[in-house]
This record gives sequence, C-alpha cells and structure tokens, in this order.
Amino acid sequence: MPPKRAWIVGAGFSRSLGAPLLSDLLSPAAEMATGAQFGDVLPPEVTHPVFLLFHYGIAFADGLLRRVAAARSLVSGVRRWRDAEEFLEILDLACDDDRRGAELQQLWAAARLQTSGDTPEALDLQEFRRCTKRVIAASCSVFLERISEEIARTRERWSPYQEWLKRLRQNDTIMSFNYDRVIELLSPRIPGEGGVSYGWGVHVAGIDRTTVERDREEEARMAGLPTLLKLHGSVDWTLSNGLVEQCDWSRNLLSAPNVPAIATPGPEKVNMAQSFFDRLWTAAEDSLKTADEIYLLGFRFPESDAHPREKLLAALLENNVTNLKVNTVLGPDVLGRDSRRVLELLRWTAHARVVTDSLRDTAFDHERAVVAHAMYVEDFLAVWSGLTNVPPPRGAE
Repeated sequence: MPPKRAWIVGAGFSRSLGAPLLSDLLSPAAEMATGAQFGDVLPPEVTHPVFLLFHYGIAFADGLLRRVAAARSLVSGVRRWRDAEEFLEILDLACDDDRRGAELQQLWAAARLQTSGDTPEALDLQEFRRCTKRVIAASCSVFLERISEEIARTRERWSPYQEWLKRLRQNDTIMSFNYDRVIELLSPRIPGEGGVSYGWGVHVAGIDRTTVERDREEEARMAGLPTLLKLHGSVDWTLSNGLVEQCDWSRNLLSAPNVPAIATPGPEKVNMAQSFFDRLWTAAEDSLKTADEIYLLGFRFPESDAHPREKLLAALLENNVTNLKVNTVLGPDVLGRDSRRVLELLRWTAHARVVTDSLRDTAFDHERAVVAHAMYVEDFLAVWSGLTNVPPPRGAE
C-alpha cells in the first residue's frame, strides 16, 4: 500500500512564482498592480479608500507619502496597525463593535481631511469590509493573470510544481491556506502505455455534501486524483445570502456585488471555518490523524492564527502511526527563529525526534521523526520528485 500523505501548504509555497505574502497584499505595489490589471472591475473609487485607510494607519511606513492639494504639505498618518493582517483583523472587529467602529471612523475622517482637504461621510463598515475582501482577492490574483494551464506547463518556474503534482495520487491530501489558484492551474501530463500521455490535476473538495459534489468525488476516486482542501476559501468562491458558490475563475468575480468567500484575519475567519468550511476542516483533521507522512510546505503555524494551530496540532496529536515522518520545508535556515518554533511545536505534538542533520535519510526510518529540510519549497519539490516514481494513471495500470 502506498503511504498516506498529508501536504500542508502555506504562504511560502508559491513565492517563487510571484505569490505575495498576506503582509504585501495592501502594499503600494499591490495598489498599482491591481489598478493596472483589474481597474475595469475594481475601479479606483472602490480600491483607493481601502489602500488609503490602510497606509494612513501604518503612518505610510512603506514610504508612500501623499500631499494635501491646498497646503502641499506631507502627510505622515498615524501608527495604528503593524501590517495588513492586523488591519484586516481590526476592520473585522470594528464591524461588530461600536467602540472599535468609532475609532476606525475617526481614522478615516483624519485620512481624508489630510489628503484631500474635505470631511468625508462616515464609512459603511460592512460594505467597506466587502470591498476590502475584493481588493485582497485581486491582490492574490494579479500574479496569475494571463496564466493558463497550458502556459503553466511551459514556464520554467512552474516545473517543480508540475513534477510534484504528477506524482500525487488518491493517497495524497493537500491542505492549502492560500486563496490563490496555483494548485488548480497545475496540469501535468503523465505517461501511459503505448506512448499515450494523460492529463492530471487535483480534485478541489466542495464545502457541501450535495449530489453533484458526491458525483465529483466518485469521479475523482475512480481516476485516483489527489484531493485539495482550501481551508481558508478561494478567490473563485463567492459568498451571497449566506451561501458559498464555487465558480469557474473569471476576473468578473472581483466586481460588485460579488464578495469573495475568503477567510481573512479576524473573528469572521473562525466563523467561516466553523460554518462554511467545516466539512473541509473535518477532512483535513481526518487526514492528519491517519497520515504516514506529513509535509509542511511554507507553512509556519502563524503566531496570530490560533485556530489552524490548535486544530491541526490536535489532529496530529491523535496520529498513532509507528514510523510517522513529519517534514518541514521552511527555507535553508533550519535553526532560525521561525523554523525552531515550528520544530518544537511538532516535537511536542508528534512525540517524535527532531532531525536536522545528514543522518535523516536512513537513521530514523523505523521511528517517528520530525525532519527539517534546509531548502526552499521549489528546491524540495524538485528533489522529492526526482526520487519518487510516477505511478500510472488509474485505468492505465
């Protein structure tokens, strides 16, 4: 029997392809890129207030200064949040808390007064949050604009990812915390008998147990496809009237009145995980409890994100596989601050030896181990793929 593998994919997974970190999604570069790529569906009157309030609340710390038209003086803003993640959390809290909402309204009034000289109307915070989600979804999508499955097969940077997916089968479960569509765009060709090649991909798990979804699951099972669980939603999922719809990607999904079904930082993230995405989380936990091999690819159990840390580690704690291997791929510095923290979390949870030296290939084959790989994700995927055979597609065996 092939080993059951669980792949946990975080922000570092597709950095080499140009994917931004959450902290970069409201940067000046993001504002220019979203305007250039999606200005027709996300016009400046929608995006500018989001970027303005965010930059004002970090005191324009990234160097973006704006001038008051009349006085021609520099605007410095105030220091209210550290980064985009904290801004999104404060915005989420402000939508349900009058005191926090009033504070955000004051910041907005000050930002507009100093940058345009007028006193604006109060923000509709609920609508502002919906617009902000559209901006975040756009920022996540810019680097994939004009990338099709065919183009992704020909780009050199995509090669390690294509080779990796080519080797995954029904015994593989991918858990992604990214909103983007990188994994869905992977479509490698795998060889069959008689020189015939087969297209490959992932089964994107649905959030509801509908008849259509059951049929899709059965088709994926018959084909032997790996499963992708998008635990924080996706840029091509929309939320309307309390329901999530999984759509085919179109840039028009960024236009009003669509609201992307993505779990951005704040209380709403946990609410979405426990309601809309509950089925996906249950599947993720089940996979971790029974996996023979677990891979963390660019995922660091963010300190500010307690829900994934608690849920995933609790599931890992229930894994009783005798020779479980937990592999971390967080960059070359395996003894750095972030890597050491993750390794300690896993050592305590998996009750396993931590391995960071050259003995990792053979010395711990028959015991539980947490193995730190001193590589970037793309490096690891290339090496792992080179050592792993491509199994035949289902039906071609």
